[in-house]
Amino acid sequence: RTNVGRLKDRLRAGARLLAVVKADGYGHGAPMAAAAALEGGADWLWVARVHEGAALRRAGITSPVLLLAEPHAEAVPHAVELGLVPTLYTRATAHRFAEAARAAEREIAVHVKVDTGMHRYGLAPPDVAGFLELIRSEDGLRAEGIWSHFAVAEDVLNPYTRQQFECFALQRRLDRRLPQGNDCRTQTVYVPRRYVGFMFAFERYRTLILPRTSAGVSKYRDRSHRGARCSRPSY
Repeated sequence: RTNVGRLKDRLRAGARLLAVVKADGYGHGAPMAAAAALEGGADWLWVARVHEGAALRRAGITSPVLLLAEPHAEAVPHAVELGLVPTLYTRATAHRFAEAARAAEREIAVHVKVDTGMHRYGLAPPDVAGFLELIRSEDGLRAEGIWSHFAVAEDVLNPYTRQQFECFALQRRLDRRLPQGNDCRTQTVYVPRRYVGFMFAFERYRTLILPRTSAGVSKYRDRSHRGARCSRPSY
C-alpha cells in the first residue's frame, strides 16, 4: 500500500498506475496484494493468466483487470465472462474474443501489445496499424489501449530503454494506411490509452512517463534499483 502510494506520487498529475499482481502477487497473495495496491492508489490491476483474474473476482475485486498475455483458446469465453481486459497481438485470438463478445452480446475493450524491443511477444511496430484495422472491423471489440514493455530498464546506463520509449511514442498517432518497411515512424492511428511497463525505469525515466504506466516487482521491494526508496511491503 505504502509503496504504491509513493510510486503514484511520482507520476505526473492525472497519470494512472497499473499494479502487476501476477504469480500470486509475486508470492504475497494476489487478492491481498491487489487490495493493498488499490488502497495505495493503483487504478488497474495486471495478471498473466485468466485463472489469476478469476481469483481476484472471487475475492470481490471489481476493479479493471488486464491480461498481460493472450490466453489459451478455451479460456477466452471465461475471460469475457469475468470482464477481464485482454491484451491482443495475434489475429486468431482477436477473432476468438470477437466471437465470445458477440456470443455474450457485449462489446469488450481490448489492449494491443507492441514489441518495441523486449522480444517476448507483441506486434512489430509496422504491423500495428493493420492490426488496429482488424479490431475496428470486428463487432464486439473496441481498441482501448496500446502498450509496450521495457527490456533492460534496470540497467540505468543502457540507452536502449530510451530508444524503446521513443519508438513507442511514435505509436501515439497512427492512421489507417498500412505502414511500409520496419520503421516505427510509418505508424500514424490514434489509440485513447497508451502506457509502458516501467518497473526499474520509474526513477530514471520519470520525465518520459505517459498518461498511464505499470509497476511490477518495484512495488513489493524494500528498495528498488538505485535510489527509488520504498518501504517494506505493508498490507
